[in-house]
Amino acid sequence: MNKIRIVFTATMSAGKTTCINALLGTELLHSANEATTATITEIQASDVELIRAFDSNKAIVKEVDALTADTLKVLNQSQQVQEILVKGKFNFSENLVLIDTPGPNNSRDESHKNLAYEFIEEENFDYLVYVINATQPFINDDVSFLKFIKRTIDSDKIIFLVNKIDDFDLDKESIESFINNLKNYLNDLGFVKPIIFSISAYRALLINKFIRQEKLSKKEKRELFSFLENEHEIINLAYTPFSPEQIAHIKAQKRFECLGDEFEDYEYLNHIYCNTGFPYFEFSIKNQIFLLNK
Repeated sequence: MNKIRIVFTATMSAGKTTCINALLGTELLHSANEATTATITEIQASDVELIRAFDSNKAIVKEVDALTADTLKVLNQSQQVQEILVKGKFNFSENLVLIDTPGPNNSRDESHKNLAYEFIEEENFDYLVYVINATQPFINDDVSFLKFIKRTIDSDKIIFLVNKIDDFDLDKESIESFINNLKNYLNDLGFVKPIIFSISAYRALLINKFIRQEKLSKKEKRELFSFLENEHEIINLAYTPFSPEQIAHIKAQKRFECLGDEFEDYEYLNHIYCNTGFPYFEFSIKNQIFLLNK
């Protein structure tokens, strides 16, 4: 079967890496409120674990058969490394390849911008996912980068993820108004009928870490239990690019089988996960894999 290659890109601190980690189902790639991605990192689902680092001449710099976040963090920060291949038992189809790229607006390192722009210009991917920070949506760095993307890539290959939607103060801010303004903003840049998903990648990742029984920090525990106990409807499905029938189908899908039949709160946990908006984005990717191999 054909593999579908999806590249993720964004300006700094949009939550791009958190989005990828949420798809992986584990916190593998390092994320922080600063520029953390310095290489091109390609991630594939596989029965074997492997990390292979390359320099700018495609020569292998290092190869290890143990998959750890610490190893990836060190290699990502190495001046010698430009590309990294990662294989492991991840929570997505083997027909999917995820590609992480550096943010183009790191003022301290121009090489980040060059690497991101050069990779996009090569167009060695099927779709580009552009992650937008919902709390800082219309910054100048986004404008210049989006204009470059519009000139370089067909619009039907682009998916917009509006991340950190859970940071909205719904008593003072309207998600409906925000999405409408975003559509107008993208239209002005030349993106006609953009595909937009609003998500909370951080909440989706915390739920996945909880299910996999991964260690959570004290802060993560507080935040996880807070939104598990206080149900917040942060996603307006009117802006999800699916029909009501498709939305109902996505909501009804079986997830988290690893919890077992005896897990009593399965339906509630699934409902909370759907409220992150992430399952609709995941379904879109699965649908693209299906269409590519039809």
